[in-house]
Amino acid sequence: MEFTLSDPPTYGYGPGDTVSGEIKYNIAAQQETILDVRLHLDGSLLISPSKLKYEAHRSNTSLVKESQTPFQGPFTLKRQLLVWPFAFVLPSTALVKDISVSLPPSMDHRFREGVHVRVEYNITATIRIGSDHTSAKQASKVILVKQPTDPIATESRHCTLSFPPMTLRTDSMNQRLLSRLRSSSISFSTKHDAPQGSVRLEMTLPIALSAKKQDTVTCCLTEATATSENSNDTNFVLEITEFALRRRLRWQDLLEDIRLVGTVTMRPDVELDADGLLVTLPDTLGLQDFMKSQWVPASFTSYSCMIPKVSLEFIMPVTVILKHKPSGRRISSKATLPVVILSSAMEQMMPPVYERLEATQDTIPPPYEDASRQ
Repeated sequence: MEFTLSDPPTYGYGPGDTVSGEIKYNIAAQQETILDVRLHLDGSLLISPSKLKYEAHRSNTSLVKESQTPFQGPFTLKRQLLVWPFAFVLPSTALVKDISVSLPPSMDHRFREGVHVRVEYNITATIRIGSDHTSAKQASKVILVKQPTDPIATESRHCTLSFPPMTLRTDSMNQRLLSRLRSSSISFSTKHDAPQGSVRLEMTLPIALSAKKQDTVTCCLTEATATSENSNDTNFVLEITEFALRRRLRWQDLLEDIRLVGTVTMRPDVELDADGLLVTLPDTLGLQDFMKSQWVPASFTSYSCMIPKVSLEFIMPVTVILKHKPSGRRISSKATLPVVILSSAMEQMMPPVYERLEATQDTIPPPYEDASRQ
């Protein structure tokens, strides 16, 4: 018995896609009786806690259940090779407790607090042979189902990230040194009203990361507030920019697991003036930059589904260090941007979520209803 799928996508089928393939069975004896050939498409959600405080969440829910009978016997056939093609259309929704919900993607997540959440889809082929109705050959395959890509994320690939305003003294180093010497040489000190200024940094970053695409990063510096009317001390140097990619896994707002995918540190030494003009950084940013010699999660597809209330998100914290050229002072600021990982871009870079060896064995077939009674 040979059970194959026709060109399965590396990173999963989408809801509404057709899963096709064929079953081959070679009759090696002079003759053999085949009762029937049946196919079952099953999808299930399994939540299995390992700690008592989550025991109430234990469940095994059926998401998809469809069947086909490409061959109905019994027929006694001579030695030959038999081929039965098949095709299933993956539904876009599942019925759970009489409520229609979007079909969740394949997943297999273990939270260290003691909850295992798994969504798995299988196609099982069974050939019942022999006149005693007790022998069968059976093979099963796991079908990877992916979350549909958000079209909004792919259309608008970039987003402007605003950092908190950064306040600094705009007086020079020599002015501050003279002020300290003057106050220490007399018995009383006068208040030195050093000019204060506030600048705001904005950075245009990709919000949909792709392994095949490097995206341009631009930044813009504006003067938010200044005490001196004619301040010319708005020259800065962007010394260091650090991007971190983190995976955030959540379950029912009860558990959260955050892991680092990778970091990218750039030292562009780009001069900025608080004039509101866009400046393009000399380095570009892509998904492969985060994956160099770093830990890689088992799944790189962003998704959020109602059943079983699991969300897999990615966030990108950004840290920048600006140097104020007149004073030499360095300012550090941080901000965070949510990003989407495009699974279609992960070809040849990520292993499949599941790996299962092909298994064909003689089994006792499951009970079937008599087709003549239907």
